[in-house]
Amino acid sequence: MTIALMRRVKPVERFAERTEKRLSISVWIPGLAQWNWGQRGRSAAILMTFTAAIFAAAFTWGTWFGAVMLAAAFAMHAASLADSIRQTAFPPLGTFTPWCSAIGSLSLTMYLPGLALATFFAFPVFPVQNGTTGYAINRWAYQGQAPRPGQLVVWNDAKADRLWLARVVAAGGQRIRWPAGIAAESPSPETPTPTPMNENPGWTVSELELEIPADHVLLSLGADPKSDQEDANRWVLVARDELMGRAWARLYPVWNRRFLL
Repeated sequence: MTIALMRRVKPVERFAERTEKRLSISVWIPGLAQWNWGQRGRSAAILMTFTAAIFAAAFTWGTWFGAVMLAAAFAMHAASLADSIRQTAFPPLGTFTPWCSAIGSLSLTMYLPGLALATFFAFPVFPVQNGTTGYAINRWAYQGQAPRPGQLVVWNDAKADRLWLARVVAAGGQRIRWPAGIAAESPSPETPTPTPMNENPGWTVSELELEIPADHVLLSLGADPKSDQEDANRWVLVARDELMGRAWARLYPVWNRRFLL
Protein backbone atom coordinates (compact mmCIF):
# COMPACT_ATOMS: atom_id res chain seq x y z
CA MET A 1 0.00 0.00 0.00
CA THR A 2 2.87 2.36 0.85
CA ILE A 3 4.49 1.74 -2.52
CA ALA A 4 1.22 2.47 -4.30
CA LEU A 5 0.86 5.80 -2.47
CA MET A 6 4.45 6.77 -3.37
CA ARG A 7 3.77 6.03 -7.02
CA ARG A 8 0.80 8.39 -6.92
CA VAL A 9 2.59 11.18 -5.05
CA LYS A 10 5.63 11.38 -7.35
CA PRO A 11 3.68 12.29 -10.51
CA VAL A 12 1.82 14.95 -8.53
CA GLU A 13 5.11 16.41 -7.30
CA ARG A 14 6.54 16.45 -10.84
CA PHE A 15 3.39 18.16 -12.11
CA ALA A 16 3.64 20.77 -9.35
CA GLU A 17 7.27 21.47 -10.29
CA ARG A 18 6.39 21.88 -13.97
CA THR A 19 3.45 24.13 -13.10
CA GLU A 20 5.60 26.36 -10.90
CA LYS A 21 8.23 26.66 -13.63
CA ARG A 22 5.68 27.51 -16.29
CA LEU A 23 4.05 30.13 -14.05
CA SER A 24 7.40 31.85 -13.44
CA ILE A 25 8.07 32.04 -17.19
CA SER A 26 4.56 33.24 -17.97
CA VAL A 27 5.16 36.35 -15.87
CA TRP A 28 7.74 37.51 -18.43
CA ILE A 29 6.19 36.17 -21.65
CA PRO A 30 2.42 36.59 -21.96
CA GLY A 31 0.68 33.52 -23.35
CA LEU A 32 3.58 31.11 -22.79
CA ALA A 33 1.88 29.14 -20.02
CA GLN A 34 -1.26 28.73 -22.13
CA TRP A 35 0.89 27.50 -25.02
CA ASN A 36 2.57 24.89 -22.80
CA TRP A 37 -0.83 23.68 -21.65
CA GLY A 38 -2.01 23.11 -25.22
CA GLN A 39 -4.27 26.19 -25.38
CA ARG A 40 -2.74 27.39 -28.64
CA GLY A 41 -5.56 29.65 -29.79
CA ARG A 42 -5.74 31.55 -26.50
CA SER A 43 -1.95 31.80 -26.35
CA ALA A 44 -1.68 33.19 -29.88
CA ALA A 45 -4.36 35.82 -29.24
CA ILE A 46 -2.68 36.98 -26.04
CA LEU A 47 0.83 37.07 -27.51
CA MET A 48 -0.13 38.85 -30.74
CA THR A 49 -2.23 41.49 -28.95
CA PHE A 50 0.46 42.16 -26.36
CA THR A 51 3.25 42.37 -28.95
CA ALA A 52 1.34 44.79 -31.16
CA ALA A 53 0.42 47.01 -28.19
CA ILE A 54 3.91 47.15 -26.68
CA PHE A 55 5.57 47.96 -30.03
CA ALA A 56 3.01 50.69 -30.71
CA ALA A 57 3.61 52.13 -27.22
CA ALA A 58 7.38 52.23 -27.75
CA PHE A 59 7.05 53.73 -31.24
CA THR A 60 4.71 56.52 -30.07
CA TRP A 61 6.43 57.16 -26.72
CA GLY A 62 5.54 60.54 -25.28
CA THR A 63 2.09 60.89 -26.90
CA TRP A 64 -1.39 60.15 -25.61
CA PHE A 65 -1.71 57.29 -28.10
CA GLY A 66 1.47 55.75 -26.71
CA ALA A 67 0.02 55.91 -23.20
CA VAL A 68 -3.16 54.17 -24.36
CA MET A 69 -1.14 51.43 -26.08
CA LEU A 70 1.01 50.93 -22.98
CA ALA A 71 -2.13 50.54 -20.87
CA ALA A 72 -3.47 47.99 -23.38
CA ALA A 73 -0.22 46.01 -23.24
CA PHE A 74 -0.31 46.01 -19.45
CA ALA A 75 -3.95 44.87 -19.42
CA MET A 76 -3.17 41.96 -21.77
CA HIS A 77 -0.12 40.98 -19.74
CA ALA A 78 -2.19 41.03 -16.55
CA ALA A 79 -4.93 38.99 -18.21
CA SER A 80 -2.40 36.33 -19.22
CA LEU A 81 -0.96 36.07 -15.73
CA ALA A 82 -4.37 36.11 -14.05
CA ASP A 83 -5.54 33.30 -16.33
CA SER A 84 -2.44 31.27 -15.45
CA ILE A 85 -3.06 31.75 -11.73
CA ARG A 86 -6.73 30.86 -12.07
CA GLN A 87 -6.04 27.64 -13.96
CA THR A 88 -3.42 26.35 -11.51
CA ALA A 89 -4.88 27.50 -8.19
CA PHE A 90 -6.35 24.90 -5.85
CA PRO A 91 -8.75 25.52 -4.27
CA PRO A 92 -10.14 28.02 -6.81
CA LEU A 93 -9.40 31.66 -6.00
CA GLY A 94 -12.46 33.21 -7.61
CA THR A 95 -12.50 36.05 -10.14
CA PHE A 96 -10.92 39.08 -8.46
CA THR A 97 -8.04 37.48 -6.55
CA PRO A 98 -6.08 36.35 -9.64
CA TRP A 99 -6.53 39.78 -11.23
CA CYS A 100 -5.40 41.61 -8.10
CA SER A 101 -2.36 39.33 -7.77
CA ALA A 102 -1.43 39.76 -11.43
CA ILE A 103 -1.85 43.55 -11.46
CA GLY A 104 0.07 44.01 -8.22
CA SER A 105 2.99 41.76 -9.13
CA LEU A 106 3.41 43.13 -12.65
CA SER A 107 3.16 46.73 -11.47
CA LEU A 108 5.78 46.35 -8.75
CA THR A 109 8.25 44.11 -10.57
CA MET A 110 8.11 45.29 -14.19
CA TYR A 111 5.97 48.23 -15.29
CA LEU A 112 6.52 50.82 -12.55
CA PRO A 113 10.32 50.34 -12.50
CA GLY A 114 10.34 50.39 -16.31
CA LEU A 115 8.32 53.60 -16.45
CA ALA A 116 10.58 55.19 -13.85
CA LEU A 117 13.69 54.39 -15.91
CA ALA A 118 12.05 55.64 -19.11
CA THR A 119 10.97 58.86 -17.38
CA PHE A 120 14.49 59.58 -16.14
CA PHE A 121 16.51 58.53 -19.18
CA ALA A 122 14.11 59.11 -22.11
CA PHE A 123 11.73 61.84 -20.95
CA PRO A 124 9.81 63.25 -23.96
CA VAL A 125 9.69 67.05 -24.41
CA PHE A 126 8.48 69.45 -27.11
CA PRO A 127 10.47 72.73 -26.95
CA VAL A 128 8.88 76.00 -28.07
CA GLN A 129 11.10 76.44 -31.14
CA ASN A 130 8.92 73.94 -32.97
CA GLY A 131 5.87 72.46 -31.28
CA THR A 132 5.84 69.41 -33.55
CA THR A 133 9.47 68.47 -32.87
CA GLY A 134 9.95 66.22 -29.86
CA TYR A 135 13.11 65.09 -28.12
CA ALA A 136 14.11 62.44 -25.61
CA ILE A 137 16.20 63.84 -22.76
CA ASN A 138 18.31 62.25 -20.06
CA ARG A 139 17.22 63.92 -16.82
CA TRP A 140 20.11 62.34 -14.87
CA ALA A 141 22.84 63.46 -17.25
CA TYR A 142 24.03 66.34 -15.03
CA GLN A 143 23.47 64.91 -11.58
CA GLY A 144 27.14 64.15 -11.07
CA GLN A 145 28.85 66.15 -13.81
CA ALA A 146 28.67 69.57 -15.42
CA PRO A 147 27.44 70.18 -18.98
CA ARG A 148 30.12 70.30 -21.66
CA PRO A 149 30.26 72.87 -24.48
CA GLY A 150 28.50 71.71 -27.61
CA GLN A 151 25.93 69.51 -25.87
CA LEU A 152 22.22 69.98 -26.59
CA VAL A 153 20.12 70.56 -23.49
CA VAL A 154 16.56 71.53 -22.61
CA TRP A 155 16.16 74.62 -20.43
CA ASN A 156 13.04 75.07 -18.32
CA ASP A 157 12.29 78.79 -18.42
CA ALA A 158 10.03 78.98 -15.36
CA LYS A 159 9.35 82.72 -15.73
CA ALA A 160 8.02 82.36 -19.26
CA ASP A 161 6.65 78.84 -18.61
CA ARG A 162 8.48 77.51 -21.68
CA LEU A 163 10.93 74.80 -22.62
CA TRP A 164 13.87 75.75 -24.84
CA LEU A 165 16.21 73.55 -26.83
CA ALA A 166 19.67 75.07 -26.39
CA ARG A 167 23.33 74.34 -26.99
CA VAL A 168 25.88 74.71 -24.21
CA VAL A 169 28.40 77.47 -24.98
CA ALA A 170 30.31 77.37 -21.68
CA ALA A 171 29.89 75.92 -18.17
CA GLY A 172 30.63 77.31 -14.71
CA GLY A 173 34.25 78.41 -14.19
CA GLN A 174 35.07 78.68 -17.90
CA ARG A 175 36.14 81.94 -19.52
CA ILE A 176 35.10 82.99 -23.01
CA ARG A 177 36.19 85.86 -25.23
CA TRP A 178 33.44 87.81 -26.91
CA PRO A 179 34.49 89.76 -30.05
CA ALA A 180 32.69 93.06 -30.32
CA GLY A 181 31.94 92.42 -33.97
CA ILE A 182 29.50 89.63 -33.10
CA ALA A 183 27.48 91.91 -30.84
CA ALA A 184 27.54 94.76 -33.32
CA GLU A 185 26.31 92.64 -36.20
CA SER A 186 23.51 90.85 -34.31
CA PRO A 187 22.41 92.87 -31.27
CA SER A 188 20.00 91.34 -28.78
CA PRO A 189 19.09 91.78 -25.09
CA GLU A 190 21.60 89.04 -24.19
CA THR A 191 24.36 90.47 -26.43
CA PRO A 192 24.37 94.28 -26.09
CA THR A 193 26.20 96.31 -28.71
CA PRO A 194 29.37 97.97 -27.36
CA THR A 195 29.16 101.77 -27.49
CA PRO A 196 31.88 104.48 -27.30
CA MET A 197 32.76 105.72 -23.82
CA ASN A 198 31.84 109.31 -22.93
CA GLU A 199 35.42 110.17 -21.96
CA ASN A 200 36.75 109.10 -25.35
CA PRO A 201 34.05 109.02 -28.08
CA GLY A 202 36.52 107.67 -30.60
CA TRP A 203 37.35 104.53 -28.59
CA THR A 204 35.25 101.32 -28.77
CA VAL A 205 35.49 97.97 -27.06
CA SER A 206 37.17 95.46 -29.37
CA GLU A 207 36.88 92.39 -27.14
CA LEU A 208 34.97 91.33 -24.06
CA GLU A 209 35.87 88.52 -21.65
CA LEU A 210 33.33 86.72 -19.53
CA GLU A 211 33.82 84.16 -16.75
CA ILE A 212 30.81 81.91 -16.22
CA PRO A 213 29.78 81.88 -12.53
CA ALA A 214 29.82 78.60 -10.66
CA ASP A 215 26.66 76.49 -11.05
CA HIS A 216 25.67 78.46 -14.16
CA VAL A 217 25.68 77.68 -17.87
CA LEU A 218 25.88 79.94 -20.90
CA LEU A 219 23.41 78.70 -23.52
CA SER A 220 22.66 79.47 -27.14
CA LEU A 221 18.88 79.34 -27.55
CA GLY A 222 19.07 79.47 -31.33
CA ALA A 223 19.80 75.75 -31.79
CA ASP A 224 17.96 74.77 -34.95
CA PRO A 225 15.77 71.67 -34.34
CA LYS A 226 16.61 70.43 -37.87
CA SER A 227 20.26 71.26 -38.30
CA ASP A 228 21.30 71.61 -34.63
CA GLN A 229 23.19 74.82 -35.46
CA GLU A 230 23.33 77.57 -32.84
CA ASP A 231 22.55 81.23 -33.41
CA ALA A 232 24.87 83.53 -31.44
CA ASN A 233 22.15 86.18 -31.44
CA ARG A 234 20.37 84.47 -28.53
CA TRP A 235 22.74 83.76 -25.67
CA VAL A 236 21.47 83.48 -22.11
CA LEU A 237 23.06 82.72 -18.75
CA VAL A 238 21.00 80.32 -16.60
CA ALA A 239 21.42 78.40 -13.37
CA ARG A 240 22.46 74.78 -13.81
CA ASP A 241 19.50 73.46 -11.82
CA GLU A 242 17.15 74.98 -14.43
CA LEU A 243 18.31 72.45 -17.02
CA MET A 244 15.86 69.58 -17.44
CA GLY A 245 18.49 67.35 -18.98
CA ARG A 246 20.51 66.53 -22.06
CA ALA A 247 18.74 65.91 -25.38
CA TRP A 248 20.11 62.68 -26.87
CA ALA A 249 17.53 61.75 -29.54
CA ARG A 250 14.94 63.37 -31.79
CA LEU A 251 11.63 61.49 -31.55
CA TYR A 252 9.26 63.51 -33.72
CA PRO A 253 8.59 63.96 -36.58
CA VAL A 254 8.86 60.21 -37.01
CA TRP A 255 10.51 60.46 -40.44
CA ASN A 256 13.24 62.69 -38.96
CA ARG A 257 14.22 60.51 -36.01
CA ARG A 258 17.88 60.20 -35.14
CA PHE A 259 20.38 60.21 -32.30
CA LEU A 260 21.96 63.53 -31.33
CA LEU A 261 25.62 64.08 -30.51
